[in-house]
Amino acid sequence: MGGYILAGRKLESDKAYLIKLDVNGDTTWTKELGGIYTQYMANSVEQTSDGGYILAGVYFDSGYLGFLIKTDAAGNLSWLKSFPLQATSVQQTADGGYVITGYSSLNDGDIYLVKTDSAGDLVWSQGIGGSGYQYGSSVRQVADGGYIIAGNNNSVDANGDGYLVKTDSSGNVLWSQIIGGALYQSIESVRQTVDGGYILAGEDDSVDLNCNAYLVKTDSSGNVSWSKSIGDSSCQYAHDVQQTTDGGYVIIADSDSNDGGDIYLIKTDSAGNIE
Repeated sequence: MGGYILAGRKLESDKAYLIKLDVNGDTTWTKELGGIYTQYMANSVEQTSDGGYILAGVYFDSGYLGFLIKTDAAGNLSWLKSFPLQATSVQQTADGGYVITGYSSLNDGDIYLVKTDSAGDLVWSQGIGGSGYQYGSSVRQVADGGYIIAGNNNSVDANGDGYLVKTDSSGNVLWSQIIGGALYQSIESVRQTVDGGYILAGEDDSVDLNCNAYLVKTDSSGNVSWSKSIGDSSCQYAHDVQQTTDGGYVIIADSDSNDGGDIYLIKTDSAGNIE
């Protein structure tokens, strides 16, 4: 029981690559997944309620499009669907279907939100944006049945800011918030916290002109409660965050501080102070 699932791309075959590890981190099996086109890259994977896996990512066919792949528990392909977005994040929803976010090249760049049924067939889609460029990096279904999306927006600051969008269960925007300040900020991960607010993680370049891991806590309306820029004179970039049972947060990041690149694991208290 237990173990871990990883997804990405295998360069030799240009296919999405799915790896199952046991609880000790040893490989149980690997699968190469994709269709007739090229350059399949999985950006997101989760285990589904039936014990299988759902993957979202991009593939190339005269331009980049999004895919959604469902496998059984052994990683064998169940189905593959295509969508007109570059998919970055997927989650199974309470009704057994899936929600995907990413980026669409329509309208000079918008967040694209897609809801499917359990077979991966389209239920609805929404383009979310305005002037400038918007990019969705992470989507989660939240307690009220709606969705929270985090990503990037350069409509206020050409350098780019973090962006947080809340929708209802049909993908209609209820509110949005620009997250950031001077220079460049981006948000790669968002999760709802036990108090009904949100915790966000990504990158912040405003402190020392270098990329630092960025941790932001908001209330339930997306208003910033506090933010932390975490790092040293090298570059740290946060990819995911989760609230821990003690009320603090754990962040996974990468760092170029030693020999060109390391995994960086950060634990903070409930106020974002490093433990």
